[in-house]
Amino acid sequence: MIDLPLKRFDDLERQLAMQNILKKPILTVGEAAEYLDLSTSQIYKLTSSRQLPSFCPNGKKLYLRRVDIDEWVLGKPNYSTAQLQSQALQGLASRKR
Repeated sequence: MIDLPLKRFDDLERQLAMQNILKKPILTVGEAAEYLDLSTSQIYKLTSSRQLPSFCPNGKKLYLRRVDIDEWVLGKPNYSTAQLQSQALQGLASRKR
């Protein structure tokens, strides 16, 4: 019986934390991990391999811009077959003119 209110409280706490993250333009590694639902070690791997842009102003703590994260996530879309066919037809139609 007590578990349900605690679970609800945890859910509300998580939602509040995410709202705060969504308001911030600059994120820490932990916040970026929460935002992307990845582990912090995965964030470090992505930044060290330069797949995900990051900043380290004092040589210790790593920061990421939320805009860069969004661009990275949306960078390479997987189009459906219908979308690809539509783009191909549009390309052919524009070449005929």
